[in-house]
Amino acid sequence: MSIEAIKKRIADYVMKLKSDNLEEKREAAWELQDLGEKAGEAIPALVEAIKDEDWAVRSLSVLALGKLKYDKVNPDLIHILLKDESEEVRASAVEALVRIRPNEINSLLMQAIKDEHKLVRERVVWGLGVIGEKAKEAIPEIIEILQMPDEGLLHSIAAWALVELSADVAIEPLTETMLMTEADEIRFRLALALAYLEKGEGEGLKEIHKMKEQGRLSPPEELQLEDFVTLKLYK
Repeated sequence: MSIEAIKKRIADYVMKLKSDNLEEKREAAWELQDLGEKAGEAIPALVEAIKDEDWAVRSLSVLALGKLKYDKVNPDLIHILLKDESEEVRASAVEALVRIRPNEINSLLMQAIKDEHKLVRERVVWGLGVIGEKAKEAIPEIIEILQMPDEGLLHSIAAWALVELSADVAIEPLTETMLMTEADEIRFRLALALAYLEKGEGEGLKEIHKMKEQGRLSPPEELQLEDFVTLKLYK
């Protein structure tokens, strides 16, 4: 698509974003966040849209500004993360802030990790994993989440984050959570994270091989196992 065609699309979406028609506004916000860094000319309209009455318009506009890495909106995003009534919008604010200033938001994420809604906590833990070893102070809180009962997807995100944080201290609690997890998909993710932390020499890899022998791995999971073994062999 030519530059002129993209500019025309953006101009159309900006008009729709200011519309009184809710579906048009939601469509425009979705398309602008989907355009990512190409949607720079829509920044003024997006800054206004993060104050919209509709949660979906706010959420998508926040994501769009994150993809544009528009840091002048940081104070607004911080307010949204801490105060917006919608958990979807707060979760989007986490993602946007991680994209814009990943090295400056540790303390903010440490506040948000206590959010009452699981969706927000999932996004915060994901964000800490993206930040990586600079967020090591969050390891105790992530381990605490890992030890909470029945967290499902949040457990697997926490396990991935602990790998990104090189949190060897998490090996024991991760093993305990893995062994208590009944859902095969989550159990596999926990076992794989454990295998990375143990560098392939421990309970994680043993559990994965056991699941494979019992026919409990999906084809994509078997490929992940092959990738892990290959990575370990060639390190």
